[in-house]
Amino acid sequence: MTWILARHGNTFENGRPVTMTGGYQDLALTGEGKSQAKIFGKMLQKRRWKPAAVYCSPLARTKDFAQVALHEAGWEASVIVEEVLREIDYGAWTGKTDDEIKREFGRRSWEAWQERSQWPLAAQWKPGEKKLIASIYDFSERLLAVHKTRQNVLIVSSSGVLR
Repeated sequence: MTWILARHGNTFENGRPVTMTGGYQDLALTGEGKSQAKIFGKMLQKRRWKPAAVYCSPLARTKDFAQVALHEAGWEASVIVEEVLREIDYGAWTGKTDDEIKREFGRRSWEAWQERSQWPLAAQWKPGEKKLIASIYDFSERLLAVHKTRQNVLIVSSSGVLR
């Protein structure tokens, strides 16, 4: 089985401050985000990576990205919503820009996340690193049990979960 992992497209308009957006801020895709989904759909179609199943988080930005990509590729498929794919709740980092996070929590903490995907201890993220990893592992086991070896599966989520 081939897993195709995709992060949703842009959710902040050009020129607007980008902030940490967690699993309970349900932002829509911007026009650029929809264009990114179309480009992704064209790439899927060009490579003939038609998915047997499409999974996404319950957030509009992941569902919309998946649906736009499938439409662009010219394929019909149901998008299956999986709670386990919901973006991390970034706790005290939510709504803050990178500069604000560096000032409040330290550059090292920010770099550890950005460069090595290490969770900051002081930010109170949820569901917690170990719980998220266990949930993703269980989800992976379910996919392996349901889908055939030669099938493609598309998974659309957010950057934190995909890390």
